[in-house]
Amino acid sequence: GFWKIRDGKKQEALQFQVSLEEKGIMFGAGPFWEDNEIDWAGEGMVIIRANSLSEAKEIAATDPMHKSGARSFTVRPWLLNEVR
Repeated sequence: GFWKIRDGKKQEALQFQVSLEEKGIMFGAGPFWEDNEIDWAGEGMVIIRANSLSEAKEIAATDPMHKSGARSFTVRPWLLNEVR
């Protein structure tokens, strides 16, 4: 999982997420816990704001974890339903 990755790489990944948040690109991010709500197998999700699927893939490809090969990604379109 994430905690087995070298500390410098983890810090770089976290700084990347902070930069996305500061730019208003990242909506949220976090791990997918196992059903016992304690263990984590290394998967998670980052929700970003993008104008197209190709733009979202470009953003995801710049993640240091993806660039280094430590993680892979799948980009899926998502529609946020808002109730007012």
